[in-house]
Amino acid sequence: MARRLTITDTALQQKTINPYSQPCFTAYAMNHSHGGGYYQYDHNFNIIATTHGNGSDRYGSFRTYSTTASEFFESTSSYQSVQTNNNPSSNSGYYASFTTAVGYLGHMSHSSPGGQSGNDGGWNISGRDNGSSYRAFGFRDVCPIVNETHQDYAIFVPNGGSQTKQELILGGRSATQYNMLRHNNTYTGRTYIPNTWTDRSGSSKNFHTTHGGCCYNKKTNQLLVMYSTSDGRWKPVVYNNCPDLRHFAHDASKQYTTAMVGENQDANDNLLYEYFHNTANATEYQELNTWTGYNQLGSAEEARYRPVPVLCDNGDIICYNMVPSWGFTIWKWDGTTKEQDRTQPSSGLNPNGEYWHGQSWTTCYGYEQGRQYGARWQVSSDGKYFWAYCPSYYYGSGIYWMAVRISDGKILWYYTNDSSYGFQPFPIGVSSMGFNGSINTDGGAGMYIAAVDIAYEMERKNYGDQLNLQNWLTQNFEGGCDTTAYAGIIPAKYDTSLFCSEPNMPNIAGL
Repeated sequence: MARRLTITDTALQQKTINPYSQPCFTAYAMNHSHGGGYYQYDHNFNIIATTHGNGSDRYGSFRTYSTTASEFFESTSSYQSVQTNNNPSSNSGYYASFTTAVGYLGHMSHSSPGGQSGNDGGWNISGRDNGSSYRAFGFRDVCPIVNETHQDYAIFVPNGGSQTKQELILGGRSATQYNMLRHNNTYTGRTYIPNTWTDRSGSSKNFHTTHGGCCYNKKTNQLLVMYSTSDGRWKPVVYNNCPDLRHFAHDASKQYTTAMVGENQDANDNLLYEYFHNTANATEYQELNTWTGYNQLGSAEEARYRPVPVLCDNGDIICYNMVPSWGFTIWKWDGTTKEQDRTQPSSGLNPNGEYWHGQSWTTCYGYEQGRQYGARWQVSSDGKYFWAYCPSYYYGSGIYWMAVRISDGKILWYYTNDSSYGFQPFPIGVSSMGFNGSINTDGGAGMYIAAVDIAYEMERKNYGDQLNLQNWLTQNFEGGCDTTAYAGIIPAKYDTSLFCSEPNMPNIAGL
């Protein structure tokens, strides 16, 4: 009698992780006479880690009391780049709470916690003119990445203002790593993109390269490269059917040496170099006229060579541009307009040109005053919402902010001409944004934190509406100091993919 084999289903075990339990942000404050430290919160605003020192811990390695410390955390007492006992205003020293201190790479002067859990909220890199100023190269050069759920890599464009080929560098999401390899000239994870394209008169010319002027849209598999001219025009070029740049960024041991480097090797051995030098892969957009206030730019390199562009799913291009000592501009290219029908820019959305500009206010600095300053950007965990911003006053106070919905290019914006406080955004959850104001935490207020559901606001607001970001929740977040403190935020670098993948996120009908 033949045996009968019964096959039963094998139970599948999947590891689930609550993405909201990951580190989200850290509140940081320090006063050399009263102590300070780090208070880390998850995406549900529960505290998950603390590190704190008091003012009498003179010989400890965490901080100093009144003279010097034994370790590098604060090499001299009251070193301003470590302190938060005053607001940024027009002072270049109180670095922790600068508007420009945070971006996609975390915080310029503090290491960000990473991974799925946090043991420490962060740690100081060292003084502003030491480690922080080197990490600032990455914050200036990093390029937007959208529609990417695995935000564990970065794209850098370093040589703004040059009329040679645009250098493109791929690597980890780390300002320290970028500077180390760049400073030592050991970056083999790079390739080159041509900068010779057709100008507005129909002739071929070499355009100026930019700092950070690229955008990778993972969903559409396209890379936008933004060029500049000496008279203030922007020239976008979009590469189609782009190779997986995340793959190249992480495959350093193999692909860096054979697929990416150098112009002098056989093009057949340099896959990315060959791809970018095949003009059949590229679509040229119309070079746009100068905006009406161009003469106010003076010699500001930030305005000429530091665009923050985003490539939307429908082909629209939105470009945020800080204009030092004036304000900011928003540019738009209509992706639905046929290339041969593209006209010189109009005053609004039809079809291309300067969408908005403002505010003609007062002195503020871009990277030409130091690479620590200028425009920054961040993206939501699901990669579907993007925001760019810069200070409105001197080194790091006030803010000019713009958000874009990647699916269709819808824009919201906000500004405050604040001459005292820094304002620092950071991602929360799937598609939300936190907003910190470096307002004095003393008197029981604690941190000034707001949470903004960007997806919801994009649904209920009209295109081009202004959005109020200062809906503060106080008395809930510890600032880390028991005296005057204008505390800053350190964004965490968590696993963004957990917010966008099963089985970690529940499948709830209607949500």
